[in-house]
Amino acid sequence: MRWHHKVGGKKFDNKLLAIRESNSTNHPIFFDTSEAYDHFDFSIEPIQDFDVLLKQEAEKIRDTYKKVRIYFSGGSDSHLMLNTFIKNNIDFDEVICLKSGIPSADYEIDRYAIPQLKSLNVPSNKVKINVPTLERYENYYDRDIDSKIQKGMYTHNTHFRLIAQDELFNDQNYDPETANLRGFDKPKIIQVQDKWYTYFLDVDIETFPHTLNFFSDNPLIHSKQAHLFQQAVHSVNESNIWSNQEIWNKSTGRQNIIEKTLYHDHDDCYFNIGKNKIYYANLKEKEALQWALENKLPALPKWIGRLQELKDYTNNTWWNKGHPELATVGIFSKFYGLSTKDIKTVDQLFPEGFKT
Repeated sequence: MRWHHKVGGKKFDNKLLAIRESNSTNHPIFFDTSEAYDHFDFSIEPIQDFDVLLKQEAEKIRDTYKKVRIYFSGGSDSHLMLNTFIKNNIDFDEVICLKSGIPSADYEIDRYAIPQLKSLNVPSNKVKINVPTLERYENYYDRDIDSKIQKGMYTHNTHFRLIAQDELFNDQNYDPETANLRGFDKPKIIQVQDKWYTYFLDVDIETFPHTLNFFSDNPLIHSKQAHLFQQAVHSVNESNIWSNQEIWNKSTGRQNIIEKTLYHDHDDCYFNIGKNKIYYANLKEKEALQWALENKLPALPKWIGRLQELKDYTNNTWWNKGHPELATVGIFSKFYGLSTKDIKTVDQLFPEGFKT
């Protein structure tokens, strides 16, 4: 296991199972990075140019796997990943765009991803647009939790739209000779007193079977990004490092492409569906739920039933607002020192609680 949860010495590649173990033993849940992170000195910025590191990573993946599949959303992360292969003439086998099958909720793929693929001159025979049918919605939400865990269902796939969930039943995802590349993730950094650290939240990096996280699996690449971002924050004297998406993207070689519209910070972001208050975390999910309600989609009540099943399965613990449709509360990785060689847990850095 590269990225995994750990409870009382046991390792889990599924957070639901980790939650069940924690509930039964009262042991805390930890989110562990790969062993390579614990042996890497993040305080020394890699001397290689960032583009060179990305090229080397793409070449290593191409040389290691028989088939390379690139998941492309049209956002800044997947754009940089795909463009690394294209501009360096590194071959890939497929580019995959995941739609939900609900037209009003698929605007990012239609408006951003597909036009970008054309502008990048990606051959049409290498592009696969996955569009689940309404029948696949019903079939998926007929499946119980245990059957999904056996096929690799991960807990950030609890929203209604069928995107990555349905992909987990694609046998290609289980072929060890196939690389499924995803553009996770831009670096998170934080200053504690006079020292800087980089870290992860599990909800940003939870993996799929045989998925490779292009920007995060290799600590050399992650370290370079973190140092570039830290230098940019210093140069603009940004008091709140998360308030400017442009700085985050530009400093790490990305373009600002899609303007994200989030709703989950507001109390009124929900629908009353029968006796259930159902929340949505973003505009795409709002559009999908609205469409499903208006069209009386049979899969909708089945999905709501599965949300209750998730509550029962976990004793309704670890869900944001107590609602599985908003995914699980994030768990911190270790914090890796950018200023000095140092590794700390969240409890060591923030004994009174994480307050930022």
